[in-house]
Amino acid sequence: ALRGRIETASTPMLADPGAQTVAPTAVDVAPVDWARRARWLLLAAVPSGLLSAVTMFIATDLVSAPLLWVAPLSIYLGYLGHMWELYAMWSTIGLFLAEAGRRHGVVAAWVPFLAFLVIPVGAIGSVVAGIRADQVGSARVAMIAMAISGTCAIVIGPLATWSWGLTVLVAFVWGASVVADSAQFSACVADYSPREYVGTALTVQTASGFLLTMLTIH
Repeated sequence: ALRGRIETASTPMLADPGAQTVAPTAVDVAPVDWARRARWLLLAAVPSGLLSAVTMFIATDLVSAPLLWVAPLSIYLGYLGHMWELYAMWSTIGLFLAEAGRRHGVVAAWVPFLAFLVIPVGAIGSVVAGIRADQVGSARVAMIAMAISGTCAIVIGPLATWSWGLTVLVAFVWGASVVADSAQFSACVADYSPREYVGTALTVQTASGFLLTMLTIH
């Protein structure tokens, strides 16, 4: 009986050639308010706070911790800048290329594909960075990668108003270089930290970096 009612109800709609098709409407999604963002940050800060507390206890009661050393502290700050740029780029490159392609009259179907390729091309940059790090050192490779990615971040905006081809080229260079220094920062932290506290140093670095990305994305 239920099947018959469904067929009866749907038959006039299918049989009427003059029936107008109603275009689907976009669903309105309520913006994330600052109260919810604050709760996210608070929840993410709990494990980071615990890790920082453990590190401070080690530094004051046991032995000097990596966070109090100049070299590891500089590496931490560099890693935080890397994470800020990396997730800002990953989360907005699709929208940026879509707008640039629209201005240059590029077929819209190509833009998502190009934006997708910009992200995994970072794997190539990471492999090349790892090979070079074995030859010249992780710190130097990290500085070179940050210089390249920072230059791309500066020039890609003005370039998008001038040339679509060069914009895509710079986007791929940016995608390869923006992630190339990630592993090198971790290697530097491991090299400059006391052997018995390498795990703590890497954990604090990673937790702080991903906590910062919440601000970057939102």
